[in-house]
Amino acid sequence: MNDIEKELSSFIHALSHDMRNILHNIQGYADLLEDEHDPVFLEGISRSVKKAKRLMQEYVDIADAGNLTKRPSN
Repeated sequence: MNDIEKELSSFIHALSHDMRNILHNIQGYADLLEDEHDPVFLEGISRSVKKAKRLMQEYVDIADAGNLTKRPSN
């Protein structure tokens, strides 16, 4: 990896760490609310959080591979 790729990888890992913490908290709140409210809307929150986590991991994997032209799948 060259210096730019290393910097990008470091940035993506830091972003991923911060976002995972936030997403983990959101997921926890959604899980608690499911017990007391209409789960239809809350299930959507859960799906979105899971998708965001998966997408973040794809970005990390792409950065680690050094293939900066590849984009994550949706």
